[in-house]
Amino acid sequence: MKEKRVALSLIAYLLQLFKGRDDVRKLARISVRLGKETGLDADVLCREFVRLSDSTICAGAEFVVSAAAGKGIRLDTVEIVDRPGMKSQSYPSAMEMFAEGPADQMVPVLATAELSSVPVEDSSAADAAGGVRDYSSDDGAARGTGSEIDAGASERLMTEIFAQQVAAPAERVGVYICECGTPGNDVVRVDELRQYVVNVPGVVNVQTLAMLCSETGAEFLRRDVRERKLTRMVIGVFLPRRHEADVRLLARETGIAIQMVNLNGLRQDNSWTLRDYTKYTARAGECLRTAAQNGAAVEALPSRSDENVLVIGAGVAGISAALALQERGRSVFLVERQPVIGGTVGRLNVVDASGQRAAELLRPTLARVLRHERIEVLTNSEVVSVSGRQGNFMVKVKVRARFVDPKACIGCGICSGVCPVSVRNEGNEQLDNRRAIYIPSAGAPQTAVIDRETCRRFNGKECVACRENCAYDAIDYAQQDEIRELRVGAIVIATGLGTFDFWRAAQFGFGRVKQVYSGMQFARLLDREGPTAGMLTLANGQPPAHVVMVHCAGSRSERFNNYCSGVCCTYMLQFTKVLKQKFPDAAVTHLVYDFCVPGRDAQALFSEISQCGGVDIRRMRDADSVQIEEHAGGVKVTYRGTLGGTQALNADIAVLAPALEGAPGAESLAQLCGLTVDKYGFTATVHSALAPVMTPVAGIYAAGCCRGPVDIATAVSQGQAAAGLIASSAGKNREAVFAGESSPLAVETMCC
Repeated sequence: MKEKRVALSLIAYLLQLFKGRDDVRKLARISVRLGKETGLDADVLCREFVRLSDSTICAGAEFVVSAAAGKGIRLDTVEIVDRPGMKSQSYPSAMEMFAEGPADQMVPVLATAELSSVPVEDSSAADAAGGVRDYSSDDGAARGTGSEIDAGASERLMTEIFAQQVAAPAERVGVYICECGTPGNDVVRVDELRQYVVNVPGVVNVQTLAMLCSETGAEFLRRDVRERKLTRMVIGVFLPRRHEADVRLLARETGIAIQMVNLNGLRQDNSWTLRDYTKYTARAGECLRTAAQNGAAVEALPSRSDENVLVIGAGVAGISAALALQERGRSVFLVERQPVIGGTVGRLNVVDASGQRAAELLRPTLARVLRHERIEVLTNSEVVSVSGRQGNFMVKVKVRARFVDPKACIGCGICSGVCPVSVRNEGNEQLDNRRAIYIPSAGAPQTAVIDRETCRRFNGKECVACRENCAYDAIDYAQQDEIRELRVGAIVIATGLGTFDFWRAAQFGFGRVKQVYSGMQFARLLDREGPTAGMLTLANGQPPAHVVMVHCAGSRSERFNNYCSGVCCTYMLQFTKVLKQKFPDAAVTHLVYDFCVPGRDAQALFSEISQCGGVDIRRMRDADSVQIEEHAGGVKVTYRGTLGGTQALNADIAVLAPALEGAPGAESLAQLCGLTVDKYGFTATVHSALAPVMTPVAGIYAAGCCRGPVDIATAVSQGQAAAGLIASSAGKNREAVFAGESSPLAVETMCC
């Protein structure tokens, strides 16, 4: 803002100076001169002049400045030819114009400054007498009248103003051109490139090196940077990718921010794009000069924040990444949208072919995450903005108030017992009710949280029942949402999965037929910590005699999702095993399009279930043919068989295996991170086989079901893989996977 204010001050003064004039070259020359003296871009000065005055004279000046700077032409050699229509205009008073604008754009010194014209006939005499030379005139003499202000005085005043208000250090640029063993001198003349950059403002040294990649060349650069106190470097090489690692190392050793080093390709991705080889040298020289000129607009980012990592999503993939990172000495921010960590797996009854319960499997791991000194868990939170780049991401996280102190709450549940509000419980898949203040059904920490959307107190009604009955003073209605700003070096996206919305497919009867359940609902019904304490009974109080398992509900379908979710068959077999253990006489029928049971353990489970008495496996032609209706207190399932005929069967309960899709909110998060999602909501990665956790954005990784349906073991492996890439050099130098993938430094090089 300060530099913008100074720029506008200069424009205001120039408006006064050239009120009624039509000398385009004078305005252009003073703009360039002021730009050199103050460090402000002359193009910016002229553009602001045009915007504020709407003058064709200023537009002509802008054209002159831009053209001269772009071609490397000294402005004092440019001849201005008057064109029809370029007439002087009457400008409004600069002070009146700025009085109507924002107050922070006013500079008081301009309002009180008294400037006088100092006509000087001879520049040397004027300098000796302490006068001010008029740089705007051709011969050095002031051509103004008594009512005009000396342009030389304007330069001096503007320089003083800028020095007082900004006092920015002068830029010192070093340009180094590597001959690379002269392999390209047949097309790019290295010895001719010097002339393109030697006169660029700020360039203090232009040097040609025989071999930049040699230790001699590297030592020369390190010494030259220290001795000349360079603030920016431009390095021209023939093969930029080969030298990228060396340049990064050089930047770290010399203390120059990597953003202030431009690795410029002279041949590859540059001059070779031209068909006329006679223009190769000119093209390389122009790109080198552009790199030296444009660096003034580049700002160095703060020091790298590689030690901190943000993991978004606290399911098994996110937890695995966080634990692996802390073992490598990294500090981790673990952000979870839900009030508890554990993800989808934490709500399952059984999680693998062995039949082990999720709560038993995850409980020690969750406790370790919550208590670890290098892992900060932010539950009830979501990411609202992401900026920066690899090594320096600035992430804003909105932490929603729980209105309960988690350190004081012991999870006794007394507050829930006295709460007068009852709503459907999403933690148990809407199968029972919860209170406005509740303890989540599964996951950790098992402490209370207040749902402000349903709580009476936050909806205009007075209620303090929970606070009055809390013996530990854990209820705090005064808590506020807060925005946390986290500076991290890398980000792992592990937001998990969503499931197919059965309301899109009325044929399955979900929500319409009472005894139709989704796979997640059935898992909660079988869990002894679920809404029925693991007791599965019908409306008449009897256990089910026949259960139908409908596979591929929403998967492998041309209407909905044309892919296989990969894990549904396994957990449906697990449901069957638990059912047969609870109700040995119950019949179970699997309607399958095709069985998918990858892995050794899953195949063993399939063999066990298929040989079990009372289990029938039927193939259907396609899942879209399934129709479920209510029948005699149970369900009637019709489907098209493999031979094309319609078949039907009656059962007490139907269980649907929904397609796995991207998590809700995955698209908005991807947009914040500069990523994309496919039509199913899964985050795009570089390559599903060769780089399964790397995204197109350097420093951001994806693990688990956010990038596609995977089983628990694969999700854990991907979380650990992302942590390994972050902790290793492969996470910082994206060189090894594809020739087309490059780090931000290489991208900037190829755009030159």
